[in-house]
Formats: sequence, C-alpha cells, structure tokens
Amino acid sequence: MEHSHRQMGKMGHPDMEPFSLKALNESCHQMVCPSPIIRSVINSFIFLTEGEVLVESCNNNFIVKKDEFLFIPNGVPFSIKYYKECIGYMGGFHNSFLSPDFIQPNSYRAINLLQSSTPTKEHFTEDSLRINLTLKKIMEESKSEKKNDSFIKILLLDLIYS
Repeated sequence: MEHSHRQMGKMGHPDMEPFSLKALNESCHQMVCPSPIIRSVINSFIFLTEGEVLVESCNNNFIVKKDEFLFIPNGVPFSIKYYKECIGYMGGFHNSFLSPDFIQPNSYRAINLLQSSTPTKEHFTEDSLRINLTLKKIMEESKSEKKNDSFIKILLLDLIYS
C-alpha cells in the first residue's frame, strides 16, 4: 500500500499510525504506478465499488473490481501495477491495532484472514453495500475530532469477519 510517503502518509513505516484508511476516487490518478514492490509491516486492503486495480503479489496478479475486497497480510510483498477509474477504499492496520486489551488472543487466532500468509480476494454481492457503508463509517470516525478508536476497531472487526 505504500507507494511513497507523499501519497499514502506513513503506512508501512515503523512509526506509522496503527490504522489508516484512504478513499479511492479522483485522487487515484495522482498515484504513481506501477509502484515498487514493498513488504509492508501492516495488513493492507482494497475494496472497490467501481473501477479496477491490478495488484501483483506472490507471483500472482490480482485484478480487483467492483464489489471485491483484497487483503494482503503484513510482510507479503506486493506492487500496485495500475488503477483504473477507482472508487472505494484502501487501508491498512498494524496487528497491534487489534491488541490483546481489545480482542482476546484466542479470538484473534480464530480469525482466518489474519492468520493467512498469502493475499485473499473476496467478491461480495449481497454484502457489498454493507461493507461500503462500514468503510464509510470508519472513514468518518477516523476524521472526527473526537475519534473513538474502539468504535473503529469494532467496525474493522465487522469488516474482517465479513
């Protein structure tokens, strides 16, 4: 997810925020593609409501389209090859964001997506609107002056369980 510090803030950097979410819209054309291959310290994800993104990871190409969600676990190398008319979200979170004081270690280990060592792509039809609204709520809460990290964590867990 880290194309450059200018484009994505400090995602992937050791002193980064533990959670970050960016809207993909008209700003996509400003991102430099293809991006260099990175091995991020955060779990990264993309969800699209329109358009297309090509991500290369683990010797595979993942074309993410409308109503699709791509999860890339931390430490897995990837590169974004192109964006095409994207609307949706791109984000990431450090494992510490869902810390033991928020979620029990056994519960964390039970979340298959967080235990994966390879990218996972899911297509949603019926849940797409709910996922989009959840990400919109997370975005709004992230920008709030009275940001509530616990609320963001609950919404993020809802998204991951989906």
